[in-house]
Parts: sequence; structure tokens; C-alpha cells
Amino acid sequence: ACPQGTKEHESVVSVKSSARFVHAALLAVGAKTGTPVKFDPDYIPASGSVIDVICVWKDEKGVVHTISAQQWITKGRSKKTLEHAWVFAGSGFWTEASTGKKRYYGDDGSLICVSNFPTATMDIAVESTKDNNFLEYHANSSKVPEVRTPVRLILVNRPGEVTKKAPKCLEPNAEIFGDVKKWTEAIEAGKEPPKPKSTEPSQDK
Repeated sequence: ACPQGTKEHESVVSVKSSARFVHAALLAVGAKTGTPVKFDPDYIPASGSVIDVICVWKDEKGVVHTISAQQWITKGRSKKTLEHAWVFAGSGFWTEASTGKKRYYGDDGSLICVSNFPTATMDIAVESTKDNNFLEYHANSSKVPEVRTPVRLILVNRPGEVTKKAPKCLEPNAEIFGDVKKWTEAIEAGKEPPKPKSTEPSQDK
């Protein structure tokens, strides 16, 4: 996922918010930044709080659907979807020489990444170029809705300490998907959303 007007050519979803505002929102809900990926002198994976990304959209009949963002990504020519969760790497800032203003690296389009970028706000904690025998990631055309379908991305801070491991994504039957669908349906109907049973996604790190 990228902010609008940046890297749509290599993204599945473009969002209306800038990456720096997403960063601030994650901090507000208790997520902790780790560090972006490093390659020199050795590869060190991105780290940070685990962030689950849930896609919500309506089909042509108005039916609400929820799915993990990993289900919209396949590896190489296989039908195997992305199994890794994202971590809150935190990107970074640089100072523009001509104005002296601080700029946020993630605003260049590196919001939610599957290719390891030192500028990423959120990244996967595995070496992309070596994951699964150098296979590249592609949009899962069998799962992704039609182009220009409005999609809401819900970012959920998975409770726990900042991880330095490679966390797995949520299981497809995780309870939170049903909860998000109920909340969305209630909001669409102008009703009070049901209170969640738990604040924690039903998945271990």
C-alpha cells in the first residue's frame, strides 16, 4: 500500500493518508517502532510492533467483505499467499537542503511494503530477495476486487513487545475478521457498533 500519487504502479492499494500520519496513528494506539531493514555490512531485518492489516470492502451487491492483506499477495507464479506479518519499522526523516524542512521517508510511497526498503513505515521481517527461492510478490488477482473499488485498511497493533523475529500473519478464521465485518455493517447501517469481546487478535506472534 502507498499514499496516493506515489507508487501506485507497484501497489495493490493506494491510500488517501500520508505515511507520516499513519505512523502517528500507530503510535497513538500503542504501537512501538523498531528499526528499518539494514543491508550494510550485513542484512538485519526490519523490527517493530506487529501490525495486522485487514482489508474491508463491499461487493457489487453491497455485501461487506473482510480479509487479511496478505491474502491479496502471492509469491512468484505460485498460488501461495504471503505468510508473514508486517512490523512497524518506523521509516525515518531527512532534511531538505533547499528549505531546511524535515521530510518523512515513508511519504515517498513506502507505507506498507513487501520489498525491503530502509524507508518503509511497515515492512516484513524477512529478506524479500531470498524468501522462497528469490520469488517475487504479485497481486493475487483471484482475491483482489475490481480496480477502483473503495477499500478501507484497518491496522491493528498486535499486543506485545517489539519483535525481532519474523511473525506470521493471522489465520483466515481469526475472530477479528468477523468482528470487523460486524462493526462495518453496523456503521454502514447507522447503528452503534458492537463492543469487541477482546482487544487482542486471536493469533500468537
